[in-house]
Amino acid sequence: MLITIEGIDGAGKSVQAKLLYEALLKQCKSVLLTKEPGGSQFGNKIRNLLMEEDLDETEKLFLFLADRAFHMRNVVLPYDQAGVIVITDRFHDSTVAYQDILHDRIDDITRDDLRSLACREWEPDLTVYLELPVQTAIERCQSRGNNNKLDVLDAEYLIKVQDRYENSFGRGYCPVLRIDAQPSINEVHENIMKEIMPYINGVKK
Repeated sequence: MLITIEGIDGAGKSVQAKLLYEALLKQCKSVLLTKEPGGSQFGNKIRNLLMEEDLDETEKLFLFLADRAFHMRNVVLPYDQAGVIVITDRFHDSTVAYQDILHDRIDDITRDDLRSLACREWEPDLTVYLELPVQTAIERCQSRGNNNKLDVLDAEYLIKVQDRYENSFGRGYCPVLRIDAQPSINEVHENIMKEIMPYINGVKK
């Protein structure tokens, strides 16, 4: 089972992905926590390039897609096919939401083709989308003080990112669980567990 955690910067994706991973481990589930970019040794090299080099939008896009293709073949698919629950902090919906070039120069059909190629014609079983007002997200990012080059703190742009997430979800690749990310970390985690367990236990599909 492949579960993706999505949301704008500041929504708490990494924290909630880790809490979900730890909770499932306590239930004696076979589970793997990974991320994009950087969910493998190759992915870490790509992440470093994205962080350190002055890249344009085209170069960034193809690095993200290369990371995903490698990540899928060498990490996600082997574990998923072995019956392990794979949780990934970000997946293709993030690429669609954040990369302007996918909307400014590429049509829907080509965008779907790129998705299929990078994802090895595989889709998540479930996406957890952490919903958060843009201004709250920016305030959180500013308060934590350890933002990196990949974080986006522009309100106008993040509104556009949210719209693109909605467009991507609307194409129906997999079920999307919408979770309010405004409450406390523990409350958000509890809400995720409440919504996600029926899918993990096979009650919902």
